[in-house]
Amino acid sequence: MGGRVDVVVPAHNEQALLGACLSAVVGDSRGLDVRVIVVANGCDDSTADIARAVGERAASSAGVEVVVVELPAAGKPAALNAANGHLRSVPVVYLDADTVMTPGTLSALLAAMDAAVGPVMAGPRPILVRPGDRLSRGFAAVWSRLPSVRGDVIGGGCYAVNTQGRQRWGAFPDLIADDAYVRSLFTRDERVVVDGGGMLLVLPEGPELSRVLARWRDGNAELGESASPAAGGGRNARAVLAAPALWRHVPAFLWVQGTSRLRRRERWARADGVRAPAPASRPDDLPDDLVVVGSESNAVGELRALAVRFPAAGLYGGPTVRRPALRRAIAFCLGLTTLERHAPVVLVQRALLQRLGGADARFGDHGAVTDLCLRAARQGITPVSIPIRPAWPQPDVVSVLRDEILLHREHLPAWAGRLACRALTLGVRLRALARPTPVWTTAWRHRTEWAGTARRSQPAVR
Repeated sequence: MGGRVDVVVPAHNEQALLGACLSAVVGDSRGLDVRVIVVANGCDDSTADIARAVGERAASSAGVEVVVVELPAAGKPAALNAANGHLRSVPVVYLDADTVMTPGTLSALLAAMDAAVGPVMAGPRPILVRPGDRLSRGFAAVWSRLPSVRGDVIGGGCYAVNTQGRQRWGAFPDLIADDAYVRSLFTRDERVVVDGGGMLLVLPEGPELSRVLARWRDGNAELGESASPAAGGGRNARAVLAAPALWRHVPAFLWVQGTSRLRRRERWARADGVRAPAPASRPDDLPDDLVVVGSESNAVGELRALAVRFPAAGLYGGPTVRRPALRRAIAFCLGLTTLERHAPVVLVQRALLQRLGGADARFGDHGAVTDLCLRAARQGITPVSIPIRPAWPQPDVVSVLRDEILLHREHLPAWAGRLACRALTLGVRLRALARPTPVWTTAWRHRTEWAGTARRSQPAVR
């Protein structure tokens, strides 16, 4: 048995997501000595029953001990304090019941805390799930790039402290933001974001985002401005000004910030909209009917966590793929854009994949993923997406060109597809002449491999 760690999960009416949260913890506990303390506080649903069901199976299948504590009244500080009597003087992870960790998170947190020579607060890398509405996406784009958020322990959802760090405080005070309070007890040098694993961060949408943002602000105000994770407005503004790609999202960010200041105070405002039903009570309920399309294997674990969190979606992937378009092919020809290679992997439920006709074996990884997502979009299915850190050093231009040619022929009207393919071919030729680099000269020399006529064939599941 490896390292020892306690995981504290306060839960108030979390029957929809608690199973997904605990399933991820149990699945990530292999080789570790893990005790999970679920504190069901003021629940009038099946939160406690789900926790007990997980505990019964986790003890026999994974050797994980799950302790369930029930409190009659709702209140997160009281729930956190109720867990204190069950801690084992080992590192502690504080985990929200609506947060799902990705594989490797517990081991990475433990490694970071074991390596520390003094008190430390550690947090997993937040993996922002792409919001569904444009306003929330704009806010998320700016917020996630702020220096006060990026590269530091944000706390929201999951944070951990080693045994020396836990001695920094006794009982949790009656504050809104327990994570910000703990963060204020550690200097910047004592806070570390681990690279392994991660936690899915699901921002609310619409009015709920403004309500939750108002709660964050109230929680920070209780601690004083110096302790706020959002401190340093000038530094944040300079970071946004230095990133032109974010400028178009600034109006959405400012709108959400402004509307949140108009909200009446709700001490425990929470986003019920993000609490979609998840599968749930069994630790062995991790999806086993998912098919990998593509080959970016380092992202599969994160996508499986996404499937646990959003079981009804059926399709899970990286950034939203772009539909082939004649104007983009012309822009490539004119040297205004470059070839884009999307993260070449999605997970899809087997039944959905069969309904879509399978993955087309004519494509490489790039084209197979794009083609599948485009066919899904025609049926009104959009993948739940997260950022995926690519593992390739540079795109395989010949493979991408072959897929792009076929995608334009398959998903554009015949006349537009022909023009787009000619524009792509001409763009490669002009680059080979104007910039005779090995990439483009090799691509042009092997043009028969990607510029030939592709005939339709029967798609096949891989």
